[in-house]
Amino acid sequence: MAGLLRPSLVDINVVSAPSIAAQRGIVIEEMTRAVQGDYESFITLSVTTANQERAVGGTVFHDGKPRILAIKGSK
Repeated sequence: MAGLLRPSLVDINVVSAPSIAAQRGIVIEEMTRAVQGDYESFITLSVTTANQERAVGGTVFHDGKPRILAIKGSK
C-alpha cells in the first residue's frame, strides 16, 4: 500500500499506509489462496468512479523487477 501511495504522499510508510488509505476512502481488500497459483504474489489495483472501473495487476519476479500482467482485468 505504501508503495502505491508514495508518489502522492511522500511521508507515508508501511505502518501508516492502512490508516491513511482509510482516511482517504480507499478500500483495501486482501485475498489469499490455499492453492498455489501461477505467481508467488500478485497485486491488483482497481479504481472505480461513477463512470467506469479500471484495473491493473502485476507481480515482482525473482529478478526483482516488477511486471504488469493484467490491464482492465484481462491477463
